Amino acid sequence: MKSAYTLCLLFGMAAGRAFAGDVLFENSTEDSTAGWEHVTPAFAKALMKHEAKIQDLSGYAEAGEIPADPSKRLVWQYVQINQRRTPAKYVRPTLEPYFSPFYGAHQFRHWLVLNGKIIYEGDSDIFQILRADHAGMRDIAETACTAVTCYTTQYLFNQQSMRYESGACTATSISTGTSLGPCK
Repeated sequence: MKSAYTLCLLFGMAAGRAFAGDVLFENSTEDSTAGWEHVTPAFAKALMKHEAKIQDLSGYAEAGEIPADPSKRLVWQYVQINQRRTPAKYVRPTLEPYFSPFYGAHQFRHWLVLNGKIIYEGDSDIFQILRADHAGMRDIAETACTAVTCYTTQYLFNQQSMRYESGACTATSISTGTSLGPCK
């Protein structure tokens, strides 16, 4: 099972790079978060409140999988996302200890925060910041894989909404590594 997952990620990464061009930053589900800085308790509280509007966290809370201080399970690092050189925070759950509310079978949640505002949130196997840009902000790409296909979606910044919105998507066969063309 793990080798199939690894193969899936390799094809996904290859598809993402071929689709998206130069990759400036990349992070995937299994990448270590050791040495990353933890978010502040206030930030963690705000993010947990935000996420509770999106997904039902009550089962995780009842199972004791959400600690009293979730900041110990959320980490960040600065990434360069815009042309003005104002760094954004790339936030994700820790890998060790594992923070189950923000992991799926093989995907993980992640957020881009600029000037205190979430400008992107998603979940995928691989997250990338690309060299290409729109509206002064770097494009980003996410790759999500199933048992047979990896889907890489490029996201472009929209100045009106001040958020990233999905653009083109390509599919890649895991078994052959060949492009299947646009996502359906």
